[in-house]
Order: sequence, then C-alpha cells, then structure tokens
Amino acid sequence: MNKNWIALLLVIALLVMGCQAAAPSQTASNAPVAQDKAFEGESAPSAAARDSSTGGATANYAGTGQVQEEMIIKNAQISIVVVDPAASMENINKLASEMGGRLGSSNLSKYTTSDGSEYPRANITIYVPSEKLDEALARIKAEVQDPATDVRSENVTGENITKEYTDAKSRLANLEVTEKQIQKMMEDTKTTDEALAVYRELTNIRQEIEVLKGQIKYYEESAALSTISVELTAKTSLKPVVIAGWQPAGVARDAIQALVDALQGLANLLIWFSLFCLPLILVFAIPAFLIWRFIIRRLWKARKPAKPEAPAAPPQA
Repeated sequence: MNKNWIALLLVIALLVMGCQAAAPSQTASNAPVAQDKAFEGESAPSAAARDSSTGGATANYAGTGQVQEEMIIKNAQISIVVVDPAASMENINKLASEMGGRLGSSNLSKYTTSDGSEYPRANITIYVPSEKLDEALARIKAEVQDPATDVRSENVTGENITKEYTDAKSRLANLEVTEKQIQKMMEDTKTTDEALAVYRELTNIRQEIEVLKGQIKYYEESAALSTISVELTAKTSLKPVVIAGWQPAGVARDAIQALVDALQGLANLLIWFSLFCLPLILVFAIPAFLIWRFIIRRLWKARKPAKPEAPAAPPQA
C-alpha cells in the first residue's frame, strides 16, 4: 500500500480516537436511562419546543460565534394525599394528554395497615412539555383537599446540559466532514487492500456518527419533556388525631395509638375481673374465709390455759 495512503489513514484514525476520548461519559447524575428508553421510536421535538424549555440564557456554540440557548432537563417528584387515588390517577393521566405530553407508567395497588385495614395506593409517571411543568404541578396539587397538609413532599430538579449538547453537535459536524473526506478517498483507491482499509475507517466513522446523533436526540427530547412522578395516598388511611386544630404525626401519632391500645387492654382486664373473677371470689373465697376463721378460733380456745382458782378467804376472828 502507498505510504501516503497509510499516513492519511493514520491521521483519520487519530481524529476518530480524539472524538471518542472527548465524548462525556453518561453517569447516574445525568438524565435517567429509563427516560431514554421511553423516547425510543419517537420523533425529535421541534426547535421551538426546545427553545421554550430553556431559561432564556445563551451560550457560545462550541466557540464558533453561534449562540445556543441553554438546555435544561427539568423533572419533578411529588407525593400527595387524595380522597380517591384511582380517580386522581386517571385525572393526572388526562392532564398529560391535554398538555401535549403522555403517560409514562401507572400502578394502582392496595396495602394493609397494622390494624388489618386495606387502602388503595397509586403511583403514576407522566411526561409534559418543560415549559408547562409549573402548570402541571399546580393542577396535580389541585387534586388534594387541603394543600397545607395533603401535599406531603414536592421536589423539582434541573440539570443544565448545554455544554454536553454543544460538544456533541461539534463532534458530529467534525465527523461528518471526515466522512465525506473518506468517501472521496474510497473513489481514488486503486487496490483491494486500500479499499478495505478505507472501508473500515468509513464504518468506524459512521458508527460514531450514529452514536452522537442518538445522544443529541436524547438531549433534545429530555429538555423538551419533563418527567413528573406522583405518589398518591388515600386520605382515609392516615386516620389523623386532631387536638385543638393540631395534627400530630409520625412518632406522636404512634405514641397516642399505643396509649389507646394500653387503655383498651386495661379496660378489658377490668371487665374480665368484674364479670368473671369477682363472682368466683364471692362464691368460694368468703365461705373459705369463714371456715378458716372458725377453725382458728377453736384452736385458739383449745390452747388457751385455764384460769387458776382464787384462794379461799381466811376465817374472821
């Protein structure tokens, strides 16, 4: 093979390896893998949807002078108490459709409390346009009766992926230029060995291009749609104890429940004593006491010594 061809292929290989080394690793802190799978087979959102999901700040696009809107992945988790978890789960599902989002997953189950009672519990995950995240959360919280007490927890997270996105776009552009150069080399090959070597490099370049296109699509879709995970608990399952408008929860509620159980046990003991033990005492204990008393008195009299007789008075003169 011509030495010039070998040198050129080495340069291209080094360029591809440089792109691979520059690719950021996907860590657990980035957007979830499950969300990536959920987007498979869907078309990428429009540029307008991506722009609407940003905070309005701009960043230099890979040092080229172009401006890239910030891309932020926003997700939320919320736990609420509702009257009917099944009905609220259906309302949240409709909410996602009305906002142009979709259902991710849903689950309705029952759980048993310590007293043997069964109550429904639901979990649902939806995807809504990022610019409508606050509106969606407000509508979800409208399902509760008292937002002050029935919204148990709410957490909203945001991850800025502008740098990762612009880096991926830049690497993609470089690889596409390299791909065109290798295609031209393919046309100029003269031997089978040269053609095979160029074909292998072209295959590697195309694989890298497909990987980057997948990352870019994932970034765009993740920034365009926000994930909302909702936990719904039945209100009747909590059974709060209300004292002068104050609702003790957690350890306080458990302590009060333990006190009630103890008093209930004491009341049961008194009832058993009054209705079962006391009649037995009256029937058997009192006669036994009288017999014991009679025997003791007889024994006492038997052991008591007789009084000595008084001496006779002397005769008077």
